[in-house]
Amino acid sequence: MADPTSQVIKPVLSFIMKTTTSLIKDEYSMVHGVKEDEKNLESKLTSIQGVVEDAENKQVNDPHLKDWLRKLQEAASDAEDILDTFATEAYRWKQKRKEHKIQPPLSKSKISYKRDAAQNIKKISERFDRIAKEKEAFHLDIKVNGGETESPSYTGYFVDKSDVIGREDDKERITHMLLSNEFDKEGDVSVIPIIGMGGLGKTTLAQLLFNDDKVKDHFEARMWVCVTVQFDLTRILKEMIQFHSKMKLDDSSTSHLQSRLLEYMVGQRFLLVLDDVWTEDYLEWEPLRDLLKQGAKGSRVLVTSRITKVKDIIGTQPPHLLSYLPEEECWSLFAKIAFKGDSLSSQRLKDLEDIGREIVRKCKGLPLAVKAMGGLLRGCVDVDKWRQIQSSEIWEIEDRNPGNDKPKILAILKLSYHHLPSHLKRCFSYCSLFPKAYAFHKEELVKLWISQRFIQARGLETEEETGIACFDELLIRSFFQVSVIEVKEIFNMHDLIHDLGLSISSPNCGLVNDNEPYSFSEQSRHVSLLGKDVEQPMLTIVGNASKLRSLLFPSHYLKNFGQALEKVFRTMKYIRTLDLSSSIILELPSSIKELKLLRYLDLSRTEIKLLPKSICKLYNLETLKLLGCPWLFELPKDLGNLVNLRHLELDDLFWVKFSILPPKVGNLTSLHDWHAFQVGNKTGYGIEELKNMAYLSGTLHISKLENVVNVREAKMNEKKYLRKLVFEWSDRVVNTQDEATEKSVLEGLQPHSNLKELQIRHYRGNEFLAWMREGQLQNLVSVTLNECTKCRTLTLGELPNLQVLYIKGMQELEKWPEVKCPSLSRLKFSNCPKLRELPNVFPKLRTLKIKCCKSLRALPMAPSLMFLKLIDNLILEDWREVPTTWVAVNDQGQRSSWHQGSWFELLELNVISCPKLQALPQHFAPQKLEISGCELLVGLPHPHFARRLQHLALDACHDGTLVRAIPNTSSLYSLVISSISNLTSLPKWLQLPGLKALYISDCKDLMSLSESEEGSLPTLISLTILSIRNCPMLVKLTERLPANLECLSIASCPLLQFLGPKEILKSLTSLKDLYIEDCPMLQSLPGDGLPSSLQHLQIQRCPLLAERCQKEKGGGGGPDRPKVLHILDLEIDFSKVSSTSSLPKKKPSEPAWYRLLPTLGGAIATAVYQSDVDGDKAVDEVLKKPKTEWEENRSKLSFPLTQCKSSSPKDSSNEITKQESGQGSSESIDRVGHEEGSTVSIDNEDDDMEYFYISLGAKSETSLSPSSSVITDVQSQKTRPGQSVIDKALGIVKNVLATDFSSACHPSRSISLDSELELLCDLDENDGVSVGMKFLVLQLSKDFKVLKSRYCQANDTIERCTNLIKPMAEIAFQLDANKQKFLELNSVQATIQKSIIEAEAQINELQKKVDTFPLAEQHMHDKQTMSTDGNSISGAEGQINELKQKIDYLTKQRGKGKQEKKMIYTDGKKLKEKMDVAATAEEEKREAERIKREIEEKWSDYNKQFETLTCSGGMTIS
Repeated sequence: MADPTSQVIKPVLSFIMKTTTSLIKDEYSMVHGVKEDEKNLESKLTSIQGVVEDAENKQVNDPHLKDWLRKLQEAASDAEDILDTFATEAYRWKQKRKEHKIQPPLSKSKISYKRDAAQNIKKISERFDRIAKEKEAFHLDIKVNGGETESPSYTGYFVDKSDVIGREDDKERITHMLLSNEFDKEGDVSVIPIIGMGGLGKTTLAQLLFNDDKVKDHFEARMWVCVTVQFDLTRILKEMIQFHSKMKLDDSSTSHLQSRLLEYMVGQRFLLVLDDVWTEDYLEWEPLRDLLKQGAKGSRVLVTSRITKVKDIIGTQPPHLLSYLPEEECWSLFAKIAFKGDSLSSQRLKDLEDIGREIVRKCKGLPLAVKAMGGLLRGCVDVDKWRQIQSSEIWEIEDRNPGNDKPKILAILKLSYHHLPSHLKRCFSYCSLFPKAYAFHKEELVKLWISQRFIQARGLETEEETGIACFDELLIRSFFQVSVIEVKEIFNMHDLIHDLGLSISSPNCGLVNDNEPYSFSEQSRHVSLLGKDVEQPMLTIVGNASKLRSLLFPSHYLKNFGQALEKVFRTMKYIRTLDLSSSIILELPSSIKELKLLRYLDLSRTEIKLLPKSICKLYNLETLKLLGCPWLFELPKDLGNLVNLRHLELDDLFWVKFSILPPKVGNLTSLHDWHAFQVGNKTGYGIEELKNMAYLSGTLHISKLENVVNVREAKMNEKKYLRKLVFEWSDRVVNTQDEATEKSVLEGLQPHSNLKELQIRHYRGNEFLAWMREGQLQNLVSVTLNECTKCRTLTLGELPNLQVLYIKGMQELEKWPEVKCPSLSRLKFSNCPKLRELPNVFPKLRTLKIKCCKSLRALPMAPSLMFLKLIDNLILEDWREVPTTWVAVNDQGQRSSWHQGSWFELLELNVISCPKLQALPQHFAPQKLEISGCELLVGLPHPHFARRLQHLALDACHDGTLVRAIPNTSSLYSLVISSISNLTSLPKWLQLPGLKALYISDCKDLMSLSESEEGSLPTLISLTILSIRNCPMLVKLTERLPANLECLSIASCPLLQFLGPKEILKSLTSLKDLYIEDCPMLQSLPGDGLPSSLQHLQIQRCPLLAERCQKEKGGGGGPDRPKVLHILDLEIDFSKVSSTSSLPKKKPSEPAWYRLLPTLGGAIATAVYQSDVDGDKAVDEVLKKPKTEWEENRSKLSFPLTQCKSSSPKDSSNEITKQESGQGSSESIDRVGHEEGSTVSIDNEDDDMEYFYISLGAKSETSLSPSSSVITDVQSQKTRPGQSVIDKALGIVKNVLATDFSSACHPSRSISLDSELELLCDLDENDGVSVGMKFLVLQLSKDFKVLKSRYCQANDTIERCTNLIKPMAEIAFQLDANKQKFLELNSVQATIQKSIIEAEAQINELQKKVDTFPLAEQHMHDKQTMSTDGNSISGAEGQINELKQKIDYLTKQRGKGKQEKKMIYTDGKKLKEKMDVAATAEEEKREAERIKREIEEKWSDYNKQFETLTCSGGMTIS
């Protein structure tokens, strides 16, 4: 089946001629005889090249020609390897000349190398000479314009509808497009393309439509033409006329046919089906289109094609993209063909159906494959044959079934392959190195193609751009399928397309599965190993496939190369692509330099710490991947020698943590990825190094700009691929440049107009340059100006695409003059104390944050604003609220208008410390509202505007006015009341039926939770979470609590003595979690005890209560001990508490409520934190379904709601009592790791919007962790780690999270992660850690150990179960054979029994005859008769004896059969037991795999949250 020749030979022959000519011209022109050899070689290659295509077409039936092509391919590949090697040597000598700057003396080594090269060129020439002579025997034709490709067979229009299954929805949709006048095209014909890969059933669907009765009745004329590869207009016209006239036409000119066709078509509504169209040339289609336009209105053209681009060339209507046939419909189709009405036993039918469904599953929804497999098994009831088909790949099945029985699946798919240009054939076949269902990333695959020289740049394109175009071409031709995961395109191959790749790439490419035998040979050029154990296969490759060019390991296993790696480096001298990622390699051997032709090296996700200097001798290296290498902090200083390097892939964090970057990076003129450049004063570090790096892409951060000497040498305006630029001067302490110099530098840094994002930091000029003021960068979407302290006026010009603008620390900025920003959606001003004027209107602004702008009085109008945050704006007072008139125009041109307040779209409002604000906007209906420190605010939205309010937080108010003004609304489900002075009791809220969570904290005057006896809380019928913290005057809780309460947290209420009446908690039948902390006066639990539903109780620093619950050594315990015995998860701290702790204490600099509340875990935390990153998404995905999200995530809340735990059953005997000196004792069952409350840094400038749902109860500063106060004191005395240590820890955690979980469990990474998490857990907001980050690292620290244990157990289970499952197929086969044997013996036994019964019946008959003999003797009628009777009697007795012997024999046989049946039965029982074990193991394996997937998903969630927090400022990065 293999046909790799066409992929390789022609491009390689071209390369050989080009390289040979170049080498001789540059290096070998003086070597005697080489010129003649070169000319001879060129002549031979040219003659061979001309006949290759003809040879490929004829080789199928000529084994000698096929062998000749094989020799040619091997010779071409060998020549390419040799010439590549000598080209590298030639370059090395050239570099030595440059380094010496004078012509070095001719050394012996160079003379030797030139002589060797010349001899090898001569050998190559001689080898091709022999091949050229051999070709004469085949009488091949020269193909100038390319050979003819195999054409598809022509298809007719008829189809038997009874044979078609499925496609009803497709048919209905296209029928509507055919018949409905809404798809009529005025002045044009309506063309409907049906697009899909070969074998999907496009033609069948078109046939169904063509023969549909409604379609027949609708159109006056119908025509069907099978177009195929060649778009032959004359043939198409002729067939249209013949179909219409029902008459055969003689050959005619195109013009004559056009006129004939017009006679039929003009004024008629017709349907034309153009089946199997391949053309991508509009000029071929245009003449036919012009003719078709002459038909009547309502005419349709239905086109089927496997090439996506056809829809753009021909289609005028949206294409119908045909999807795969659903599995059930595939099965119905298969069963209809395969079983053909055979009458089978129910057991046999079930066996075949089970196997058949697996075969159908392999077809992956492709009807062609389903029909072919069904046809292959039609009439076959042999279970073994079905199993053989099931366990084979499609291409293996075709190879094993030659002749008429051969399925035509790959043959049909191969038409698409034959239609590819030669360079695309090579690209496609290379993809067979990856396993089925592999997720391809377009850019990564292109880099691999480039490393194999499959891609040659076209025109002015880069190789990457040409490679992307090649990939897109394969996508258009259905060789890839696309799916979008998290806004990222992922590409896969259909399994049958993968089979096609395997069939045409062998033996050139080899995909080796785990424990699968594979024969490596000199023909093996590209190999990928999928197994866990790779050392032995690598050693086999070293011994047998020395000409290997690619060695890949596309699996998730952590690989151990053992001794094989060094041997690969020493032996595989022609290797171009090497993947060493996800391995335990700690150090790259210096022998890597031996791989002189290496172009692609992947060391990602390894523990490598340093790259050897010898790597800088790999002059051909183009791609070096170092992603996920947490210990790598520097690059080799001679990196500039890698002059062909195009891609240097490092984590973003590397560019933050690096110690020093190598000099002379300007030599890397092809490099795309270099994200940081520090301008220095030494040679090799000047900004002129950037001069020739024209291909830099992505982000470039240029720092220390005060060291710039000649800025224009950087040629920034020529770097058209850069997307983001950061220009940074050092801070003013270090920076000694004057203003004029800085302006000159910034002027010289003018970027290319393609730039999308621009950041400028610490610029000290008093104005921006013309290229900024005049809006010359029209493509900018994001601008950040940070600490540009001397600019007074913000002049950016008109930037039509600007979406994001961040301004921070511009101390002298006074105004931003009126300017049009039609696309601006996110705006943030921070620490601009003199800013007083902003543009009046921002029509599309959705997110606005203004902080510390002490001179700003009025806000701009933003009618589309959804998220607004105002912080520390001392004189801000004017909302500038005006009615907005909206006008809409419908399809008929009718206008309608309505009025709406300018803040009506606002969803989230956060107002903190804006003392001059007297009121909220009158017309706005928020979903989230937070107010803190706004003394003049006395009102909240009217109930009419509170209908969508979901979260409300009131903080630092002078009295309870706002608390009493809370509007009645059923939508509110989260309420926070914090630091309200003069609030002695809670008002009665009558109409808050949806409230689920209530948090009360730091209300120093609160004495009661209710104004009236009946209480305020019982009316909150949906309340499930109640948290009360730091209310020093609260003496008694309340009389009644809400009946549906599930979680209750009480903390830091030093005067609290009683929880309430004796039944107050017992009656709460839904209560699951109870937390009581820092209530030293609390004397006891309620008299009736605790509800049976309670699963988790935590009591901390409540000495009186703890003493009553204490367990005594003698058995019993305190008075309240019986009340807690039924609780499965129990945490009680018996530490002694100082008597002074019972008194209220003044807290130093108590943070505001919003700095104390930890975040929700899981999905809400992520969505919440991204609310400002993507406001629309936050609204759509979080706000619209808050209750459902809340109920799903309620169990994930952090302390005091850290994890409303559901305990697993545990014996109370598992309690542990731990005595520690001076600290009392502590008991815990399944202890939860509650950590100290962290703080959300709302000041962090990279947070565009804070959490949508800032949760929900937090520990105060006096709250200690479950550890003793002594430990806490020690922790508080720790020295803060340096910023570099924090950055390093952050980087390591980020890199480990970025790996898959199996890699994270590697001992070195695991220990490293635990260590760094421990460091990060000790940090607080003074270290730049937001509460989100704090919560995340605490949760991660706790979860990692558990997840790792579960993951290892799952791995062990999978390994154990895999060993049990492996013989499953063999056991099933043996069990089936056992069953068949048993049934056969049963049949034999039945036959024996039947024979015994028949023999016994015969004996009875004969015995009767013998018994009648005495009577005959008495009568003696006749002597003769008597004699006769005597003979018959004697014969009867003989027969009786024979029959008795037969019965004896049969009885013995029956006994033996019984024994054999017993043995078979015993064996069968054993096999069944093994089968059951295997089946159980299969279930266990599936469950273990599910657990692993769940852990990987959770790990991925952690990674996303960590990414979000670091990107949004959750952790300070130096």
